[in-house]
Amino acid sequence: MKNTILRERRHHGIRGDGFGWGKYDKSFKSKLGYASYRKLPIGTANCFTVNDGSNTYFLKEYQSYIEDCDIIREENILEKLKNYEIPSTDFIETVSREKMVKYKGHRFVLQKYMSGQSYGYNDFPEEMLPQMAVMLAKIHIALKDMELPVDMDAAWVNGDAVSKYDNILEVLEQHREDSLYKQIKEDLLYKRTVLQKNQDIFRRYFEGITYSPSHGDYQGCQIIGENNRIKAVIDFTSARKLPVVWELMRSFVQTSHNSRNNAKIDLQDLRNYVKAYCEYFPLSDKDLNAMPYVYVFQLLRSTYGYKEYLLSDSEDREGLISFAFWRTKICKEVLGHIDEIVENMMKIREECDWCSLTDKQKKYLLITTDFWSVYLADEQDYVGRCVLVLKRHCDSLSELTEKEWFDLRYVVRHVESCFKSVLGATMCNWSCLMNSFYKESSPNPHLHLHVRPRFKNPIVINGNQYVDEQFGHHYARNKNSKITLKDRQTIYEWMKNNLKV
Repeated sequence: MKNTILRERRHHGIRGDGFGWGKYDKSFKSKLGYASYRKLPIGTANCFTVNDGSNTYFLKEYQSYIEDCDIIREENILEKLKNYEIPSTDFIETVSREKMVKYKGHRFVLQKYMSGQSYGYNDFPEEMLPQMAVMLAKIHIALKDMELPVDMDAAWVNGDAVSKYDNILEVLEQHREDSLYKQIKEDLLYKRTVLQKNQDIFRRYFEGITYSPSHGDYQGCQIIGENNRIKAVIDFTSARKLPVVWELMRSFVQTSHNSRNNAKIDLQDLRNYVKAYCEYFPLSDKDLNAMPYVYVFQLLRSTYGYKEYLLSDSEDREGLISFAFWRTKICKEVLGHIDEIVENMMKIREECDWCSLTDKQKKYLLITTDFWSVYLADEQDYVGRCVLVLKRHCDSLSELTEKEWFDLRYVVRHVESCFKSVLGATMCNWSCLMNSFYKESSPNPHLHLHVRPRFKNPIVINGNQYVDEQFGHHYARNKNSKITLKDRQTIYEWMKNNLKV
């Protein structure tokens, strides 16, 4: 194998089901030169482990509806993720330096096999759910500037979905003898009715929400684990630019035991999942409020499972219809508890002041990076005083990641340069004390730093002179702010313009 199709790189992905392998086994085996293979029994693609006598590899045949551009896009995404130290998969090159093989009308990629635990649809460890949420946030950060096709865009949101139900209901009448006819019809009529009655309401929740390049099919079965830790995220074939809250809620619902097995949503578990995500990728009030509406609207618009059961000859027809029935149950569950879900999402904002800043409180935002936000402080006890706030919820400097440390260095350098060039500061006092959080009976600290520019010489703003009377000494605690509102606005504009550059 390694002498014919390979030029080795790195690792693995997981899935299962596609074309009749046995039919092609002999000829394909001779082409690849492998010694043995084993089909993997999960997923919707045709996937195998193959061995060349010395090494084990992962071989994936893509579904017929997957296009070449999707495979190329996945390769580019995997390269991007490596720069952010997000564990995933690499494609192995062929001797002709291709990463995709076409054979008898089918498309394959080869990857080095990664050992570890793969998960089915119902057995993802509950204790790993917060890790999974954090990993999704990190993926969104890593891919934020990548150009991907947009799903659930304005045309989709405002498009006609009711007619799909009319069409599939017509098809259903040709299957009146099917034992599931009655249940299928009840489900389709239910979804059609709810959609027709509420689609204008649901559409409004897409206005102003956050879209981001995303995995597209993020759930427990796309995770490789080891010792209850995420070892890799796999299968980015469906990657698109999507509403963040849709992927976030969908990934929880399709992975949580209570949701998958009982079609029930544990509100506290969902809240903890979203909260873990928000520690790395903060969401707005609009996002959190829209989450269940965006999720259920997509479910209501989809006839997936019913159509495939009625019109295809798939070997997994029973699995497809079972999945369709489950999705309708989840629709009913979300719609029956939608106010409670929203209420629980908004509680996330209440749990930390820095995580729940209003637009008014963000008025004096100076600069934002991947990991930090810098604000001109309300209390200008020292002219130009600023606060640096970590975007995710974290309680100490020791918990910062390498990338957050590197980003902090960038911010410190630019803020200090701004103080000196714009305000004429001589030096800066930096502090990370966190004391006020521990006045509460249940402390919930959020990492932030204060920076106070210090001035050897007076500073003049709009004709007003300010003197740093403690220069050369430790900054004074509880010092009253003497700066005028007009001068504060002027400082903000000066610094904002400088930091933009």
